[in-house]
Amino acid sequence: GDEQCVLPEESLQHMATLLGQLPKQHSAAFRQLRDEAKLEYARTMSQLAVEQAEPQQPSQTPSPAEVVVGEVGHVDIQSAAQRLHSQGFLCQPELSACFSKVLVECDKAASQQLFNTALGKCVTLEEFCSAQMQAYDHVHGYLKNTWVPACKTVVHNTLKTFGKGWFNLQESNQQVYEVSKLCKFFRVVRFAMQDALRTLVQNSLHAFCQMVQESVQGPSAMAESDPSDLHTTSFPSRHPLFALDLLMNRESGAFGFSGGELSSFEAALLQVFDAGLHQTDGMLHIEPLIMKHLFWVGTPTLDTVHSQEPWVSALRSRVAEALQRCTGPLLQYATKYQRYADLALLDVQAELERFGAEEREAADVKKECDLHLASKAELEQSIPLAVNVGVFRVQCAELRAELAHKRTALAHALLGLLGQRLRAQADEVCAEFTGIIGRLYERPNGIEDLTDLREYMKQLPDTVNQLKSKMNRALGDWNLLEAYQLNMSDEDAEVRWAVYGWPQKIERQLEETEALLAADAERFRDNLETDQKSFASTISSIQMVVAGFSQHTSIKKAEAVAVEVRKFVQQLREAQANATMYNNRERLFGQPVTDYDHLNKAARDFEPYRSLWLTADEWLKSHKVWMNDTFMDLDPEALEAQISAASKTINKCLRSFRDVPGCLAVAEEVRGWIEEFQPYVPLIQALRNPGMRERHWEQLSEKLGFSVQPDKSFTFAKCLQLNLQDHIETIAKVGETAGKEFGIEQALDKMEREWQGVNLEIMAYKATGTFILKAADEVSQQLDDHIVMTQAMSFSPFKKPFEARIVTWENKLRVTQDVLDEWLTCQRSWL
Repeated sequence: GDEQCVLPEESLQHMATLLGQLPKQHSAAFRQLRDEAKLEYARTMSQLAVEQAEPQQPSQTPSPAEVVVGEVGHVDIQSAAQRLHSQGFLCQPELSACFSKVLVECDKAASQQLFNTALGKCVTLEEFCSAQMQAYDHVHGYLKNTWVPACKTVVHNTLKTFGKGWFNLQESNQQVYEVSKLCKFFRVVRFAMQDALRTLVQNSLHAFCQMVQESVQGPSAMAESDPSDLHTTSFPSRHPLFALDLLMNRESGAFGFSGGELSSFEAALLQVFDAGLHQTDGMLHIEPLIMKHLFWVGTPTLDTVHSQEPWVSALRSRVAEALQRCTGPLLQYATKYQRYADLALLDVQAELERFGAEEREAADVKKECDLHLASKAELEQSIPLAVNVGVFRVQCAELRAELAHKRTALAHALLGLLGQRLRAQADEVCAEFTGIIGRLYERPNGIEDLTDLREYMKQLPDTVNQLKSKMNRALGDWNLLEAYQLNMSDEDAEVRWAVYGWPQKIERQLEETEALLAADAERFRDNLETDQKSFASTISSIQMVVAGFSQHTSIKKAEAVAVEVRKFVQQLREAQANATMYNNRERLFGQPVTDYDHLNKAARDFEPYRSLWLTADEWLKSHKVWMNDTFMDLDPEALEAQISAASKTINKCLRSFRDVPGCLAVAEEVRGWIEEFQPYVPLIQALRNPGMRERHWEQLSEKLGFSVQPDKSFTFAKCLQLNLQDHIETIAKVGETAGKEFGIEQALDKMEREWQGVNLEIMAYKATGTFILKAADEVSQQLDDHIVMTQAMSFSPFKKPFEARIVTWENKLRVTQDVLDEWLTCQRSWL
C-alpha cells in the first residue's frame, strides 16, 4: 500500500531529537533534509515492492524444442523505428558522435601503463620503487586531471545545445531524470569509463607480473653449484631486475647484500603492486559533475578492479612466489664468500704490528710479500665482477677490489716496514758517522781535550769497521726493495748514498784532524808555562792575606770580617782547583809536576780564622732571631743542634789561637755567649714541645700563678722577662706530659690513616653466580696489632684527654674483628 512508502513520524521525531535544538537560521535546511529523507525512503520501499512482485525467471536456457517460432507475418517497420527512436538515445547524430568521442578518450586511458616495465637495466630497490611510483602517479594524474575532465567536456559541450526535453541538463526533478534518455546515456558512459579503467588495471598488472616472472626465468629445477666456483650459481637468470652489492658485516664477518633484508624486496614489490592497483580508485563519474541541479548522495565514483578479485590475488601470489624462489639461492651464493671473511676483517695495521713484533730478515719479508701478491692474483681470478641470481644481479666488483686492495696494502705495508727498518738502520749508521765526524771537527780547549781526542781517534778504525758491516747489510736489503719496483723517496736515496760515502769521508777527516792537533799541542804547552808563572804570584798573595787575618781582633766587626772570609774562601778554592789542573796538564805533557804544598799549608792555616768568624757571625744573627722572633716559630731541635755545633767549633778555635791573643779573646767571648744561652735550651724545648695544647698552657698558667698564653707577639725575650727559667722543673713536667699525650694522639691518627684505602676483596666463586670474601690475612693481622696497641693506650696514665676516643676506636676494631671472624667461619662451612 501507499502507506508503506511513507516514512513513519516516529523516525522523523527521532531524527529531530538527535539534532537537538537548532538555531532559526538552520530551520530551512532541516526541512529540506527531512523532505529528501522522505523521498529516498519512498523510492527504496517502492523498489522493494516491485522486486517482490516480479515473477521468478527460469534459471536455465530452454531447449530448441521448447522454442516457439511465431508466425511469419507483416512487420510495421515504421512503427518499430518510431518506437526505437522514442526509447533509444543514440538515434540523434550528436549523441552518437559524443559517445564515439568518449570511447576515444576511454581507449587512451585503457592504453596507459600503471607500471614502468621497460627499465632497461638493473636498478636498486629504491630506484625501482621510485620509477614505479612515478609511473603510476603519472597515470593517476592523467586519469584525474585529463581523462575525466576530457570526458566531461565532450559530454557537456554536446548536451548543452539540446535545451529542455529528454536531454535537459538543468533538470532538478530526480524522478523525471531517472526515466529520461539522459540518465540512460550517462549509464552507458559510466560503463564505458569503468571498462576502460578495468582494462587499464588488467593490462598493467599482467605486464608487471610478466616482468617479474621473466626476470626469474631459468632452469626448472635448482642446480647444485660448486661451492668453490664463484662464477656460477644454483639459480642463473637472463634478465634480473635488481642490482645488489655484495657486502660484509664488519661485526659478525657474515656476507650479505646492500638494500637491507631480502624480505624487503618481496614486501616492496607487493606494495608497488597494491599501490598501482589502487591508483584508479576514487575516479569521479562525470554525471554528478554535469547534472549539478540534482541531489547526489555522497560523491559517485567509477567502479574499478578490486584487490580481492581471484585473478588479482593469483597475480599477486605469482609475484611473491617469484621473489621467494630467489632468496635461497642468493643466500647460498653469499655463503661461498665466507673463505674471505678473515681477510676482510683483517686489520692491516694490527697485522703489521704482529708481523713486526719479531725481528725478521729481509728474506722473510720478501716471502710474506710474495704470498700476499699471489693471493691477490688468485682472488681477482676467482671473484667475478657480477653474477645473476634470479631477479637479482649481484655486483661483486667492489668487494673484489677491496679484498685485492687489502692484499696489496698488506704487501706494501710489509715493504714499507722493511723500508722503515732500513731507513732506521741507515739513519743509525749515519748518526754514528755524523757523531764521529762531529767529534773530529771539535777543537780542543786544552791539553785535556786534546789527549781525549787522540785516545778517541785510536779506537776509530775498529768502530768504522763495525759500521761498515751494518752499512753493507743495509745496502744489500735495499736492493731487495728495488725488485718490487717500490718507489724510493728522494730522502731515502740521499741517505742510501750518504751511507755509502761515509768511510772515505771519515778517513780524510782523520788525517786533517791529526795535523791540527799537533799544532794545538805546542800552543797549549806555551800557555801552560805562562799560566804557571802568573799562578805563583797568586799563591804569594794568598799567603799574605792569611797572615793578615790575625789582625782582626774586634768582635764588633764580626759581620764585616765574615763577609771578607767568605770571599777569600771562594778565592782559595779556585786556587786549589787551578793547582790540581796545572799538575794534571804537566803529567799530560810528560813534564815534572810542580809542588804546590805551600798553597795547601796556607789553606790549613786559614781554617781556624774561617771557623771563628763564620761561627761568631752566625751566632749573632741566630741569637737575635731566637730572642725577638715569634716564639712559636722556633725549632728546638735545630736550635740545639746549632748550639752544639757552635760550641765544638769554638773549642777547636781556642786550641788553635793559643799563640794569637787577639783572636783568642774573640773566641773566648763567643764561648761565653754560648755558655750563657745553653741553660735556656731545656726551657725552649719544654715550651716548644709539639704536644703542647691549650689545656697544657692553662695547666702551666695555673701552676705558675700567672697567665702564659703564647701568641704572635710572644717571644723568648718575654719568657725571660716572666722569669720562666726559674720554673724550669714545673715547665719541663708539663712539657713531658704534653709529649706523652702527643704520642698517644699521633698513634691514634696513624692507626686511622692505615685503615684508609683498606678494602675487603669480594670475588666470584667458580660458576655459581655467588661471591665469597677473599682471604683477609693482612687485614686480620692489622686488626690484631691495632687492638693490642689500643689496649696498651688504655692503661697509659696519660690517656685521659683521649679516653673516649680510645674506647670508641677499640669498640670499632673489636666489632670489625668479630664480623670478619663470623663471616669467614660461615663461609668455610659452606665451601
